[in-house]
Amino acid sequence: MGRRLSPARWALVAWWAGAVIGGVGGGLVAHGPAVGAAPAGQRAERLVVRELIVVDEAGRERARLVASREDVGLRLFDTAGRERVGLAYDGGRDVAGLSVFDRAGQVRVGLSYGGGLDIASLGVFDRAGQVRVGLGYDGGSDGAGLRVFDRAGQMRADLSYDGGRDVASLSVLDRAGQVRVGLGYDGGSDGAGLRVSDRAGQMRAGLGYNGGRDVAGLGVSDSAGQVRADLAYDGGSDGAGLRVFDRAGQIVWQAP
Repeated sequence: MGRRLSPARWALVAWWAGAVIGGVGGGLVAHGPAVGAAPAGQRAERLVVRELIVVDEAGRERARLVASREDVGLRLFDTAGRERVGLAYDGGRDVAGLSVFDRAGQVRVGLSYGGGLDIASLGVFDRAGQVRVGLGYDGGSDGAGLRVFDRAGQMRADLSYDGGRDVASLSVLDRAGQVRVGLGYDGGSDGAGLRVSDRAGQMRAGLGYNGGRDVAGLGVSDSAGQVRADLAYDGGSDGAGLRVFDRAGQIVWQAP
């Protein structure tokens, strides 16, 4: 049903922002008017600092900007001193990340980009820290994907596209991780298909079309995997047929 992104490339790097911000330190050059007690009639055109802390009227830290030789990070805090937003860039790894936190300090949204691998990802997390939605793009393989997870961390839906092969697929899974519905398209062969499976993973119904040969078919199987009925059409010969099979795979009825 198409090549999916590997688990390593699908890793959501929401933690990058926090890690980078926590380790930065060094020199920062900021241009613009300086804020502070400058003498009347004077204006500072340049402010050079290694770390910049912004406080509110109550003296509470609300923002911190820190930079080192290769890294830079920005942290934003609420009135209770809890970090709510983290923005960071790791120059050594060429990785940039943005994290959004809830009041409990749990990451709820993570956005990242790795320049070395040309991979971008977006993760949405629930209150327990479990990823619920993951969106990713791999520039190396020109592959993109969207995954949806349940509370237990089990993937329930997977939508992917492989640009190199021009293959797209959609899979719907049950709580046990078994694919129950699969839909795919292969641009190389101009083929499309739909597959429905039972709890044991056995295909029970399949629908397919091959545009190159102009052939379409529908098959229904029993729990043992034996085809019990199929319907087919061949555009090349303009022929169509319907067959019914017994448990042993013998044709018991057909038309024409």
